[in-house]
Amino acid sequence: MEVFIRGIPFSMEQSKLKELLASTLHSAAYTHHTPQSLNFDIRVHRKRSKDGQRSGIMTVPTEEVGEQFLRDYGGGSPGEHGIFGSITFERGQKAPNPRILDAIRGSQYAPSMATSQPRLTNDTVLVTRLQFGWVCSDEEFSVEWEKTFSAAGPATLTYSEERREFRMTQMDENQARIVAIRVAQVYWAAASPDQAGEPSIFFYLNYLPSFESRQMTTGHRKKLYRKLRLRRPSFGDDSHLPVAPYTSIAIRMVCRSVDDVMIYGRLCRKAHLPIDSSPPPVDNRELFSSSIRDAYQQWTRSLDFAVAFQIEGILRKWLLNMREAVEILRPAVDKIISLNGSGYAGELLADLKIRLEARYWYGDRIEVSATSIERLLSSCRQQVYKNLTRTSVPHSDDFLCKHLRITPSTIFLDGPFPERSNRVVRRYWDNRENFIRVHFTDESGLAYRFDPEINIESLVDRRVKRFLDDGVNIVGEHFEFLGYSQSALKSHTVWFVAPFETSDGQAMDAATIISGLGNFENNPYDPKLINCPARYAARISQAFTTTDSSITVAVEDMEIVPDMMDSTGTYSFTDGNGTMSLQVARDIAADQRLKGRVRRAWRMHGGAIPRILQVRIAGSKGMLHVDHRLDGRKIRLPKSMVKFDAPSSNRIEIAQLFEEPSPFYLNRPMIVLLEGLGVSGHVFQSLQDNETRAAGTLMETLKNSGWLLDRYSLGDSFKLPFVIRKLCECGVSITSLNGDGFWSRMMSSAQNHILRELKYHARIPVSGGWTLVGIADVHGQLDEGEIYACVRTPDGHDTYFEGPTLITRSPVIHPGDIQVVHAIGRPPEGSDLAKGQLKNCVIFSTRGERPLPSYLGGGDLDGDMYNITNVPRELLPTMSEEPASYAPAQRNVLARPSTMRDVSKFVAEFILSENVGVIADAWLKLADTAGIFDDDCLRLAELNSAAVDYPKTGRPVPMSEVREVVDPRIRQEPDWYIPEATNGPKRKVYQSQKALGQLFRSIDLPDQEDNSMKPSHSDSPEIDEDGGITYDEVLADIRAQPIHHSRLLNLVADLIRQYLPNDSLDEQMVEQMWNLFVVYARRLKGISAKHVISTSRSSLLSEEELVIGTISAKCAQARRREDLITRLREQTAMLVDSVCFEMSGGGVSTPTRFKRAWTAYRVSCTLAEWFGGRSFGWIALGEIFDAVSKMRGDQDQTH
Repeated sequence: MEVFIRGIPFSMEQSKLKELLASTLHSAAYTHHTPQSLNFDIRVHRKRSKDGQRSGIMTVPTEEVGEQFLRDYGGGSPGEHGIFGSITFERGQKAPNPRILDAIRGSQYAPSMATSQPRLTNDTVLVTRLQFGWVCSDEEFSVEWEKTFSAAGPATLTYSEERREFRMTQMDENQARIVAIRVAQVYWAAASPDQAGEPSIFFYLNYLPSFESRQMTTGHRKKLYRKLRLRRPSFGDDSHLPVAPYTSIAIRMVCRSVDDVMIYGRLCRKAHLPIDSSPPPVDNRELFSSSIRDAYQQWTRSLDFAVAFQIEGILRKWLLNMREAVEILRPAVDKIISLNGSGYAGELLADLKIRLEARYWYGDRIEVSATSIERLLSSCRQQVYKNLTRTSVPHSDDFLCKHLRITPSTIFLDGPFPERSNRVVRRYWDNRENFIRVHFTDESGLAYRFDPEINIESLVDRRVKRFLDDGVNIVGEHFEFLGYSQSALKSHTVWFVAPFETSDGQAMDAATIISGLGNFENNPYDPKLINCPARYAARISQAFTTTDSSITVAVEDMEIVPDMMDSTGTYSFTDGNGTMSLQVARDIAADQRLKGRVRRAWRMHGGAIPRILQVRIAGSKGMLHVDHRLDGRKIRLPKSMVKFDAPSSNRIEIAQLFEEPSPFYLNRPMIVLLEGLGVSGHVFQSLQDNETRAAGTLMETLKNSGWLLDRYSLGDSFKLPFVIRKLCECGVSITSLNGDGFWSRMMSSAQNHILRELKYHARIPVSGGWTLVGIADVHGQLDEGEIYACVRTPDGHDTYFEGPTLITRSPVIHPGDIQVVHAIGRPPEGSDLAKGQLKNCVIFSTRGERPLPSYLGGGDLDGDMYNITNVPRELLPTMSEEPASYAPAQRNVLARPSTMRDVSKFVAEFILSENVGVIADAWLKLADTAGIFDDDCLRLAELNSAAVDYPKTGRPVPMSEVREVVDPRIRQEPDWYIPEATNGPKRKVYQSQKALGQLFRSIDLPDQEDNSMKPSHSDSPEIDEDGGITYDEVLADIRAQPIHHSRLLNLVADLIRQYLPNDSLDEQMVEQMWNLFVVYARRLKGISAKHVISTSRSSLLSEEELVIGTISAKCAQARRREDLITRLREQTAMLVDSVCFEMSGGGVSTPTRFKRAWTAYRVSCTLAEWFGGRSFGWIALGEIFDAVSKMRGDQDQTH
């Protein structure tokens, strides 16, 4: 019989609870049941209630024992039976586990393992059986695959302190099979004799372990092979492969004796890994049996891809097991498809996946049943009905894209997520669902990186190149490698496509799509292009750059002209920079503003005409700026912009718009160079001290908050700096916000972000400095060594740079990458520079021996950004150095035309050989002790230049050349170099005396819990599920107090009354805003789940992090955190744009837009305690202030 236990204190261990119950069950009152000490089993559940208490199950051998115990101690209130304190008992609802019942009936009572711990010195645990399985919702472990090892040759479990890794190894005659588990990936662990008395170890992981093998050889090669383990997709047995992706995060190891469990406990203490003394009860429920797998595959093969994709995605994320999918999910899904179709079902399942993931976030994993799934699907159905097509994506060029993440052992299926489109997707718009983004990562989501003990070449060949060559099959659909953008290549992300047929019957696959992009053979602009796989792929990548489509230009309106060259014909002064007439710029602006949904960049400047654009046109790429001398509709492209012929594509595609200047931030390499060029460390310290003081004032005044957020580009997706500025104008003070927990947590996240950027990246803003795109002085107004720059800030103020000016371009590594040039100030009246009205760019001279951009890290004018400043004067270096030559790098070429298989080979090699970061880091560390003029530092600068060109040349820099420089010189690392999160062995560190060391040590980060692990709405269920809030409740609250609420800012209410003196309520509008919020909250949660760094399955980003645009969690790979933050901001910006369009009513009158925004804000006040409610309110405030500005502008024009 089972007895359910409630109220177990957080501090009470299972062994103590068992001792407490034994003192009762072994008393004289129970001796009549058995002459021996009565045996029983205790299991404490891991899930805790909100007050930290836990529940559990006691299993006793007979009904009679259980009934007597409940008569003695059951019922009542906590504390009634003094011996048990807060603990209460009640009848269990389930039949006992037969395995547990047989064990306690067939053996004598034994005290908990914790009561006896002999001294053991061995560090090897002997394992007799390995099991993979599934932790069920009742916390029992279902064994789904197992391997028994012979008594003569058991497997061993050891712990490597250097790698912080547990490693179970089983050897046979030819090889060793290994399961490697990093301490950081363990969600929880347990160890104890289980209910049947078997000594066992249990791991529950955040992501799959590393399956490895090692050849067992003898002789002189033995040591070599011991160092090169191979990664495998499973434990090595073919029978394990089909279930490995679904079952391998729950691992049970049966040990030879209790002593082995004791040894494991000591290893865990060494690893600082807490272990539970309550392994889950063991069962075999055949959740992934061959019959279940066959039924699952037969079902999913019969489904539309959009539906099957979501179901497989749910299983790959370990949200449901396969039996639940077949027996419980299938009937509901089949019914939905029959009633509503596959498209509807796919969207419904995408919502279900988000809700199931949220269960882990809230710590509320459901017990899966037909009733619970139907209840969840019913909630999803309500949202999908409200999910109008026009809110799916914020812009007519965006689309919903599915994603794959291929790891060494599995493939994760995600999305669809809003994605900016590219030329290829737009060309085949009706078939856009056939395009999919594929990411290659390790199990943890981090990029592949060098490991001295693992054969990375073999792994990449098997898990990257094989898929690029042969494609990938996903739930019955075959996808082929298609291409990538240059930026995506660096994050190991590519595009795949499933073959399709166009509306006119044309069969399309990857090969036909690529052949239609342009003419890559016999290319007059680059004759050897097709012989270089990397260059060929780089030109294909132009079509995969995310762009907005714009106007089509007639062939006769486009002119290809010679570049402006130096006297020797070596250098181009117009490399990548063409010109357009003002009429073309006007037409582009008009086209963008006519689109159904307009990007914020085109809305912000009213009727202003953007004069500087980064574009793709046919086979050309680079910059266009307005040339006031061109009449009509004209575009002039220098030959350097034209990369290949693409006669079928004359549409201008906009990659980037340059209307506002960007701040200038120092960084670590720049500080190292400037210090080496004579700038005092006190200058950097003074700049950083100013920033740390400013960060400390973030919550002192509202003006400070807005200024700092704007300075660090935080909260931009939600227009937070703009809204705060408007609140200040209304007279709102920060005291009215500081009592608001959400505001305080947002500002705390922002402050932490700022200080982390300063401490770990030396990312210090330079007041008076700017980052501007470079263009050419096509009319020859500037002399050699001169620049022209006029910066117009958002407030309309113009600043002309004049006199000695520092100019550089990140990344820097050579002493000549920083130059001091002469800025001419305000241009002469009537000059071409004055007539051109080009602002927020830096214009370079087209005279002299060599273009200035080429000095600066080998820059050009196809979109490169340049940092300039002339204050503080102390920041300008006192010495200058000749620039590096940055001669064009040699290419790796073939004796035949390249194919996509050659491109696949290059991508795989790139993942293995791309080492720009390694070289740059080595240079930083060496320069800290040797100085920037050291010969080895200059050698590393040369290697870095070659490594930067690698994506386009295909010629890697061998690591052996880097090690020749690094290994003899770098034995220790400066203290400022150690990342905020480390997983590897302990490093040898010294205290740097250079500027970076002083800057690093002068910042102490405040303790801050990881927001993603402790969200602000952790106690809130879904709004439209049981325990949630309903529309009727929201409406009732607003009816009761339409313009009053505790969350409503009084001065905002006063503003509302000016334009809505009548408190009348439009209930239809309230319902529209409620529906919009429901869709918004769901999508926001999807973004939250997609962009976590933590590998914990229960992690989501907090709403505060999403609004600020930061991730609080630490990451061992800084680049991954930066990439995630960038994508997070892109995704939230697209979502907010979509919500703003819907909230504003899309073309309604300004007063109606104002009323809709006010209604949304009032709805948000009622929903403030629900996920998404607070950020929805900030979006509504932005729309309110936009509408007020428009109404006031209209009033000004009428007076």
